[in-house]
Amino acid sequence: MDELVPALEDLVRRTAAAESRAPAVWLHVQAPRLPLRWQGGAGPAANPAGRPAPSLRIASNTKTFVAAAVLRLVEDDALDLDTPLARLSPPATVATLRAAGYDVDRLTPLMLVQHTAGLRDYATLHVYLNRVSAAPAHRWTRAEQLQLAMDDGPPLTPPGAAFHYSDTGYILLGEVIETVTGQSMPRALAELLVYRRLGIKNTWFETLEPEPAGAPARTLQLFDEVDAARFDPSVDLFGGGGLVSNLDELARFYRAVVRGEIFTQPSTAATMLAVSPQSLAGGGPGYGMGIARLEHAGVVCHGHGGFWGTDVWHCPAIDVTVAAAVTSTRSRKALRAMTVEAIGLAAQAGLPR
Repeated sequence: MDELVPALEDLVRRTAAAESRAPAVWLHVQAPRLPLRWQGGAGPAANPAGRPAPSLRIASNTKTFVAAAVLRLVEDDALDLDTPLARLSPPATVATLRAAGYDVDRLTPLMLVQHTAGLRDYATLHVYLNRVSAAPAHRWTRAEQLQLAMDDGPPLTPPGAAFHYSDTGYILLGEVIETVTGQSMPRALAELLVYRRLGIKNTWFETLEPEPAGAPARTLQLFDEVDAARFDPSVDLFGGGGLVSNLDELARFYRAVVRGEIFTQPSTAATMLAVSPQSLAGGGPGYGMGIARLEHAGVVCHGHGGFWGTDVWHCPAIDVTVAAAVTSTRSRKALRAMTVEAIGLAAQAGLPR
């Protein structure tokens, strides 16, 4: 413990010094068995010592929230993961999928949540990125993004056959949540995921709901060298991304998910964390339902990263949670390196496994 904090401070300073492209770097570590709750930042735009890390767009970390909400609906008997999308999605969505060759009578929420639906990913298409760059203030709709994925070509694989990471599947899941609950996605997630009980007060869907009073100040985030605030939030808003949060609340949420504290049934967390065979086929560490698996220094962790520069992992065997952020998309490789080094430092600190 006496050596861990200086080592974490040094890690943040080294990362910031090596990544001058990122205005700031933050690291948040919780290790209750030590006990330790530490947060630090470095870089020209980092907050002064002792101040909370700012609010950030968290991009694909949103997927974990969406997946957990889907599983809460399953617990409430409001949704069956094997129900065909033809019976869950609005008619316009069903028609769009059918017209592109997708078998909506076989596609299911299980395939969407595990990225095994064979859907093309609108978010990585050159045509999409070019349009975003050309018209950053354009207000996208879910239907426009879905249509771009459909226009790119036929399904990549038959339903359930292979793992293909796809934001398209998660914007469809957001729509399913709205259809099943009769609520907006932000309201449904806040209720299903018991934000109030968890103490999550400053996490919100940008422009889909008001910014909470008292939320930490927003920070500069760069897409390459361009201020990400130039891009309308709708470029990544409808379930594949869209949340704004902070490292404290992200750590709080991921701890609660992995520990099963969000769910009503003990088996649900294990179901969510279990990696699919399809995700293992390429030799990677595996992906469950809106949450990935990582192993470092002999410790297994579960979490997710986000495009704009966020990374959150909870390691249950040592009860350590690491949440980290960089403020440039060009520094995401360094972000993951900082995260896994922090996990390794905590594992070396004498924690029982």
